[in-house]
Amino acid sequence: RWKLLAWSPTVCLIAMCQRSALQDRLFAELHELQQLEGKSANYAVTGPPQEFASDGDLEKFCADLWKRASLQLDHVCRGNGIVYIHCLQPNQYVAGSKSMEPAEAALTIDAAHPGRRFVIEGYPLLQQRGTELRAQGVRFYDLTAIYADHPEATYRDTCCHMNDHGYDLIGTRRGEFVRAEIEKQP
Repeated sequence: RWKLLAWSPTVCLIAMCQRSALQDRLFAELHELQQLEGKSANYAVTGPPQEFASDGDLEKFCADLWKRASLQLDHVCRGNGIVYIHCLQPNQYVAGSKSMEPAEAALTIDAAHPGRRFVIEGYPLLQQRGTELRAQGVRFYDLTAIYADHPEATYRDTCCHMNDHGYDLIGTRRGEFVRAEIEKQP
């Protein structure tokens, strides 16, 4: 009965709005943390103290954590007879992922965006970890180049959110992945 909810447009819309709001909140909190850089922050903000030799080491740590979390989700889902599909969403700051018309670029590219550097430096690590996930049996799909052949506008802000057309393209592709996986099931 619960599986039917996954096909409900209303439930999917609610989930999409919740994800969008959460993502906005996370980027706002990230921005706040960046403002605290060099200042003393309490344990609730920073978590257990960890030192990294470089930003690159921190990014590798985060990519490894992301990969381990995906593996755990896959294990839990398999253990409960659930098909887990992990998709890496596109982002306008991923190099070469989309050619943009000037109007879209003016609306969606911000060289000072707090998340931009993490996308530029971190997404290649996520893509590499995604390849490793696939090799370990996780149904991982890299959607970062989904807009490569779509010069029309697909993003709606400087963060990572898509417009209706962008979401339609992603939804269609993810639907294809889900259908293919369901058809493989006995």
